[in-house]
Amino acid sequence: MTTSSKSIFVQDLYKRFGDKRVLNGVNLELKEKTIFGLVGLNGAGKTTFIRLLLGLLNPDRGSCSILGINPSSHSPLLYKRAGVVLEHNGFFSNLSVMENLHFFAKARDVSESELHTYFEKYWQETDIGKDNRPVKYFSRGQRMQCALCRAFLGFPEVYFFDEPVVALDMEAYRKFCDLVKVAQTKNATILISSHQLDTIEELCTSVGILEKGVLTIVQELEKKKSREQWTIKTECNDNVKKVIEEVTGYPTYYKNEKWQLVIAKDSENVVPELVSTLVSMGCLIKEVKLDKMSFRDSIQQYYDEKK
Repeated sequence: MTTSSKSIFVQDLYKRFGDKRVLNGVNLELKEKTIFGLVGLNGAGKTTFIRLLLGLLNPDRGSCSILGINPSSHSPLLYKRAGVVLEHNGFFSNLSVMENLHFFAKARDVSESELHTYFEKYWQETDIGKDNRPVKYFSRGQRMQCALCRAFLGFPEVYFFDEPVVALDMEAYRKFCDLVKVAQTKNATILISSHQLDTIEELCTSVGILEKGVLTIVQELEKKKSREQWTIKTECNDNVKKVIEEVTGYPTYYKNEKWQLVIAKDSENVVPELVSTLVSMGCLIKEVKLDKMSFRDSIQQYYDEKK
């Protein structure tokens, strides 16, 4: 397999724990400058997938390569070139932020001058930058900032973030988003696993949905976002539901006395056709309205179509 142009390359990856198969032939190719969003329900296997990519777990079958390195080799070179945020901040609790960063800078071959330039530019004026106490006294949100500070240190070539924004306040969240964009300009590849769909929508250039061990890639994210969501206020019965779904090609739902429906294209023709058909059936149309379909709606639509 050729991996030279791929920062992250995954081929036919399988993993099970006991009788439960978590990953069932996952494939993924990410090039530099990609910001990839990994979404899925609780227990879908997102954290397991990231741990496999980092060599913290071994696959049952299949292979993966990060920057051309097999993560199962536990190569120090890989970890020097990767920024990682998992469930722990990775800091020594009895040391201050800067004392920790000195340790990690040496491990990553970041010079003292580079460390201080980085810290002064991005973190000096934040709450963790102004606090010289041991990090064990920090709040959960501050500890997450510490993890992010460590991950971006030296601006490595690839990043793995597992729920990086859960505990962040608005200022820290903006800091994270800004640093992700800086890393992208430096040609990094970034994988973000999160339930915060607003974050995924804001930052990511592509998205994968992990469900039942299979990773479905949303190759055309902008196309997904461009779907139109409409509401029609009329009678609620099975015949109306059937007609709406036949005309639009998508499932429809009755909520708040209105039909919620999705139109992927050609709405200027689909909507009149639908209204005309419903009227010919004797339906009283009380309202027809276009609503903007959010990325969250698109993801929900994906799960609804899978039911």
